[in-house]
Amino acid sequence: SSNVTNAVSLYVTGAPTEATNNYALWIDDGISRFDGNVGINQSSPSGLLHVNVSDLFVNNSRVGIGTAAPNYLLHVQGATGIALINDTNAGGQLIVNAHSATSNQTSINFTNRMNNIWSIGTDNAGAGDNGLFIASRVGGDNTRLYINQSGNVGIGTTSPGFLLDILGGSV
Repeated sequence: SSNVTNAVSLYVTGAPTEATNNYALWIDDGISRFDGNVGINQSSPSGLLHVNVSDLFVNNSRVGIGTAAPNYLLHVQGATGIALINDTNAGGQLIVNAHSATSNQTSINFTNRMNNIWSIGTDNAGAGDNGLFIASRVGGDNTRLYINQSGNVGIGTTSPGFLLDILGGSV
């Protein structure tokens, strides 16, 4: 039996020749540089950096998660909740949800360690007019403030019929 220490492997294929002064891999004074696309767990990278772990791409200085063709500096594409920021120490969360085929709702949800959830977003399913809502999600969907496309504001109602419509009629 034998032990192997300091084993290093390097595999470069299709690299330009030294005569062109254009290298696929260049190392000089501790600085490493790759010319062309680099794939991690990907044999045919489609961007400058193509990491095949959950479809993470870097293409034209743009980062794509779930898309190989990002249209923005950060482009996240998926079928469910788009982003989760979770503070494991304080127990708070910020969740960004894009609309789905069943809810037609795009929202940002705020949660604290007591599981009190507030949402702000747009809704085409509730009143059907693409309004803006602020809702408490504790014990169900309790919309507290709703602004429809006509500019009417509802407090306690998702169907404001006036510029300011307060459920119960008192301030």
